[in-house]
Amino acid sequence: MIIYFCFDYINSIINIYDEIGDDRKIHKKRTPLLGGFIILINTSLFLFLINFETKFNSQFNLNLQYTIIFTMMFLLHFILGAYDDKFDLKASYKLFFITIIISLSIFYIDVIAIKEIRLSFYDPVINLNYLSYFFSIFCYLIFLNAYNMYDGINLQNGIYAIAIFLYFILNNIELFFSCVLILALINFLILNYRNQTFMGDSGTMLISIIVSTITIYNYNLNKIVYADEIFLLMIIPGLEIIRLFALRLIEGNSPFKPDRNHLHHLLIKEYSLIK
Repeated sequence: MIIYFCFDYINSIINIYDEIGDDRKIHKKRTPLLGGFIILINTSLFLFLINFETKFNSQFNLNLQYTIIFTMMFLLHFILGAYDDKFDLKASYKLFFITIIISLSIFYIDVIAIKEIRLSFYDPVINLNYLSYFFSIFCYLIFLNAYNMYDGINLQNGIYAIAIFLYFILNNIELFFSCVLILALINFLILNYRNQTFMGDSGTMLISIIVSTITIYNYNLNKIVYADEIFLLMIIPGLEIIRLFALRLIEGNSPFKPDRNHLHHLLIKEYSLIK
């Protein structure tokens, strides 16, 4: 909540805005992009605690190597997203750098690699074997892009992220970390509701990589039993990216080319017509 009370000061330091003028933009004034910073600060404090507070650290299964790699993984995604927010990085470059970060992270800690697929409606376990590494990267990339494309109007991504972390809490998955992130997201939603800040790519990339990592890590620990459970958890942005990619390919465009066919654009257009 410190960020809420020191918003103007922090914003003057970060100095990254979502500018107006693009025909895809729906806001009327340049707006700070502090969502990712809010999430990063709370994530960093959590990772600091589990490494330097003995009693607290005993509640978690993370060793120092995992924690360092997770921290670097999260931080690099935030930096890449912040750079994209500031300088509008080309989609192909962004995809390349994200793939490199995820690939190296999985290479060094295979606990975030999906080695098998367990389904509630199909008894035999599907072992991925040599496809595990590539399938894991693919899953990371799909959810990261889907969550980013799902962002568009106030409260939308923040509420969805809170729903995911509530699911984690109800299933005793990374309980304290989920509580910390929910508090951070509530902080963000208050500012977002007042049009004082947006999530930005730094925020969507950071949250999506955190959610993906928690999900795969706990799937490998059998705390999340079935893959279709994960599918249902992530189905909303997943269906959105499938719809958008299909429309763009049908129209002969690149699936990564920005447009005004996002769900939030359609909802705003429909709402305007009703009004």
